[in-house]
Amino acid sequence: MARPPRQSVDLREVEVSPAPQFQGRGANFSQALQALVTSMNSTAVREAILEASDFPLPGDMPAFLLLNQLIYRTTARPTDVADAIGTGRSNVSKIVRRLEVAGLVGRMPDPQNGRQSMIGLTPAGREVAERIVAVSSGAYDLIFNDWTEDEFTQLEKLVVRLVASIDARLDHQIERTSGVRVGQLATRLEGEAEAPSSATPGGAWLHLEGSVARP
Repeated sequence: MARPPRQSVDLREVEVSPAPQFQGRGANFSQALQALVTSMNSTAVREAILEASDFPLPGDMPAFLLLNQLIYRTTARPTDVADAIGTGRSNVSKIVRRLEVAGLVGRMPDPQNGRQSMIGLTPAGREVAERIVAVSSGAYDLIFNDWTEDEFTQLEKLVVRLVASIDARLDHQIERTSGVRVGQLATRLEGEAEAPSSATPGGAWLHLEGSVARP
């Protein structure tokens, strides 16, 4: 038998307590990071990037997010990206099928398990991926247009170091979920520490995104 709906508490009848205040080491960092992640995960930002990249499946956010995962992973088992895009494993096959019909992804046997298949970008899918990355890179150019190259390089190194440190303490859960080899990024940046950087600030913030996918 279904439970009766619970009535909402009328706050006029109780003493309203303030939310816990952020204090101590990391308080400002925690709030800033929450603001960034929440903003980048917003529907408005996702839809803006989807439209600006001229995604071939207009409005299909789950397909957009799955294709974005393949930018980082190259190939992947469909079930491995389910958590990253916020859907169940049973729904991934439907999303993959829409991308296959559009000619954006293809399949190959899993070299570690011949009974399973892996998906990857087709030439048409890579063209779409390049447009997505270009949109992201253009946004970063705008964001960091008043930063010096040294400032950006320092920020990049510290952020990568932070993510790699967290990943190591979580038994590489970040790498498994995201497909990004953050440990390799950290090692590469350490090796480039003494070399002048000529790279344009760029990348794809889309990797922060998740979504509750529709069937």
